Amino acid sequence: MHLKHFTEEEASKLRKIEEDQLSYVDAIGYTLSPPDNEGFETVTYYGKSLYDIIGSIRDPDWIYVLANRSIPGILKIGFTTLSVHKRVSQINAATGVIVPWFPVFTYRCASGRFLEHEIHKFLQGYGFRVNPAREGFYIDVDTAIHVIRSIGEQYRIVN
Repeated sequence: MHLKHFTEEEASKLRKIEEDQLSYVDAIGYTLSPPDNEGFETVTYYGKSLYDIIGSIRDPDWIYVLANRSIPGILKIGFTTLSVHKRVSQINAATGVIVPWFPVFTYRCASGRFLEHEIHKFLQGYGFRVNPAREGFYIDVDTAIHVIRSIGEQYRIVN
């Protein structure tokens, strides 16, 4: 993996990645702190944000909530860099999907992969997750929307 060494000014336009989230988020670069008294530097990693390093707005990501009439009480919460319509078409094209999923909520954001991880971690912590390896949650639509909006506020894109 190749990472760019960013200046503090460049890094200010990016999203800081916490150490416990490095395996879930694609780092694109890092900064180094000045050496401490023992000569050690601190590495801080950064991922994509709403803006690229020259301040241009990136294409938005989407968090989506899908429902399926054949699976009442369970919602699928995921993210896509595509349009939600295209992503739902991909999901429904799988041979195991007998009854199609349909979107009940979408949330436009920056750093969708990062936000999705935070949402899933939060919901799993409260016992909503059906399977830790899947995006299904025992949750109602209103609660899902509330959680996504609350956690997503820092990722929100304002028109």
